[in-house]
Amino acid sequence: MRLKAGDRLDRFEIVEPLGEGAYAETYKARDTRSGELVLIKSPNPLLFADPAIHQRFMREAEIARHLNHPGVQRSVDLGENRSEPYLALEYIEGDTLRRWLRKHKLPLAIPQAVQWGTELAEALSYLHQHKIVHRDLKPENVIVTRDGHVKIIDFGTALLTGARRLTWRHLTEALGTPDYMSPEQIQGDRGDPRSDIYSWGIMMYEFLTGRVPFEGDNWLAVMAGHLQRHPKPIRELRADVPPELEATVLTAMRRYPENRYQSAEELLADLRPLNLHEAPAAAPAPAAAPAPDPTPAPVQAGGHTDAIRPAVPAYGSSRRMSGPPRPPSPVPQVPAAPYRPGAPAGAGPSRASARDFSPEKPIGRLPAPASQKGLWIFVLLIAGGFIGVVALIIVVSKLVH
Repeated sequence: MRLKAGDRLDRFEIVEPLGEGAYAETYKARDTRSGELVLIKSPNPLLFADPAIHQRFMREAEIARHLNHPGVQRSVDLGENRSEPYLALEYIEGDTLRRWLRKHKLPLAIPQAVQWGTELAEALSYLHQHKIVHRDLKPENVIVTRDGHVKIIDFGTALLTGARRLTWRHLTEALGTPDYMSPEQIQGDRGDPRSDIYSWGIMMYEFLTGRVPFEGDNWLAVMAGHLQRHPKPIRELRADVPPELEATVLTAMRRYPENRYQSAEELLADLRPLNLHEAPAAAPAPAAAPAPDPTPAPVQAGGHTDAIRPAVPAYGSSRRMSGPPRPPSPVPQVPAAPYRPGAPAGAGPSRASARDFSPEKPIGRLPAPASQKGLWIFVLLIAGGFIGVVALIIVVSKLVH
């Protein structure tokens, strides 16, 4: 790395190098004016000559200057002249969510998963209201703070809605990480707020089950899973997940964008009423229980909620939100029963649990390989066909002459 502890970069003194990525180096530094710790993100000078990378850096700097939300890393840039291009960002005490997950046992406790999911969704709502799409939401781009909250970081691939494309779409490398990429991004589209919602759903699926929904021996197999396979229902992997929460997560993960939540506020409208992230208040001492009734209670025909497999209602109907943003304090339209371990499944009404998760049509005609063996068979078939065509051309040319 170019800088070491004790070096000065304008008004910032380097405390320690933190790491080097594909496009930039990061340093922990101290602002000599305020004494505060900051994060310096310095682009790789060898790559900075690329016009596309230069424009992405300038866009990230522009985005960072406009961010001010507790769930998003903010900029500390004062706009003064600098000796070289770099970003000065809020330094967050904590660890990346990926490293946190490796140190702790998965799956997460349901209240913690919902707390983090709500904080991430609120941060996405803020970004989307400011016309910003992150496009690479994943555990590596989330920081777990010392007090147990989460913040979204790294806007290197973020998109300002309406900004021009930097490269021709068919020559642009897919943005995002295969495990968390939306199907439309895999196909080369720029993505929109619904792409972030899909990535949110993948992360919540991992929080609740301890695994990502689509796995494979290589990145092609993982990307094919997003396009052609169906995620295993969460409650088949973890039975204590409330059906309303399962429905919310799987709706966010729908393959076609029009079948997902159309905004983060719409997602929060289903997520907030669950109140699973709030610790239950101490209940008063219960009254003496009445004598048990020897008559057995009738079994409800619809009580088995494993059969619930949500169909997303027509978007653009009464579910679509309009008007000013929803206030932070939730006002649920339909009351939901608070989560109680061991409570009967389906206790309390919910809009999300009434959905039908019928399988969606796969995207793409050729089935992509699901394993390393399948990949090589696929490659051999293509190579064999090519060799056959060349041989046929040679034979025909000899016969003609």
